Amino acid sequence: ASELKNPDRVEYLKKRKNNHRIFLKKILKIIFHRLPIDLVISADIKYVADIDWGEVAENIGKSYIVLHRENLAACKSVKQLMVTRTNKIREFGGTKIIVHNKIMKSIFTKNGFAKKNQVSIEGCLRMDELFQKTKKNQVQKTNKITLFSFPPYQWARNIPFDVFVDCHSAFIRIAKNYPDIRVIIKPKYEYLVSKIWNELINKAFDKNNFNPKNYSNFSISPEMNSHDLILESNIICGFNSTIILEALTTGVPIVLPYFEILRTKQWHDRINFSDDMKIFFTPKNEEELLELLLKKGKKFQSDNKNKTEKIKIFKKYLHYYDQNILSKYIKVFKQLV
Repeated sequence: ASELKNPDRVEYLKKRKNNHRIFLKKILKIIFHRLPIDLVISADIKYVADIDWGEVAENIGKSYIVLHRENLAACKSVKQLMVTRTNKIREFGGTKIIVHNKIMKSIFTKNGFAKKNQVSIEGCLRMDELFQKTKKNQVQKTNKITLFSFPPYQWARNIPFDVFVDCHSAFIRIAKNYPDIRVIIKPKYEYLVSKIWNELINKAFDKNNFNPKNYSNFSISPEMNSHDLILESNIICGFNSTIILEALTTGVPIVLPYFEILRTKQWHDRINFSDDMKIFFTPKNEEELLELLLKKGKKFQSDNKNKTEKIKIFKKYLHYYDQNILSKYIKVFKQLV
């Protein structure tokens, strides 16, 4: 756990780490001799198993880089959590960390975890695909509404379970009473094996006497492409997710279930984009959400309000707007090789 982040603080773990690295050095020298490997890549600075592999590779002449996957520090509690997390690890022992925005660079460099020249802001790589699809304008709206499901708990900010149940319940009611509207709930794969997520989604089903097998216009689909869902839907809903920023570029109406129970100072510091709620649709309860889904769900109406603000927020967290992000990553990779 915490000790594994920095084994040097515990004598017996320090000894084991050293033995482990001696072993890795022998193995990696053989691998690098046989295979044309230029870089060793991790997806997160906190992955304990990757730290040893990466730093040993760095020490024998291969660049260790992190394409950091968690970049949405969009509220006070998450920023504090990420600072605490880096404090548990000694300084970064690789060549480069690639992040999405200035906030993450500041988190990694302010407390000395990494040097400024070790952290590179290059934006969100997957945005290239969405901008390309948007420009081609080949996707047709299909009377579809999408809820990008969220976990009832997330790091240090467990949300009231009623928010989860009532939000999902509104989409279920649309599916039950309006067969001409296609309702998609897209969870991440890991939610499907979460006991709490399954208990609460079933609570939303029971609340509406709803059996999903009986409604062909309703589906729970973790495998569907998020960008296609954004472009095909008349309205989308999400919570504490980067998907909200991605959708800002498309004109689709975006709903955040910022229900009454969350509108307090306590929750203000624990909910993403709490200072920017004016650019989203923010119903106060399930009934207001249901009314909004009905109003926007039957026919697509582009949401073109606050466009300047939307681009500003997008750039704050994803940095580059409508630019070739892949070329920026390639440039960094070439420099490291």
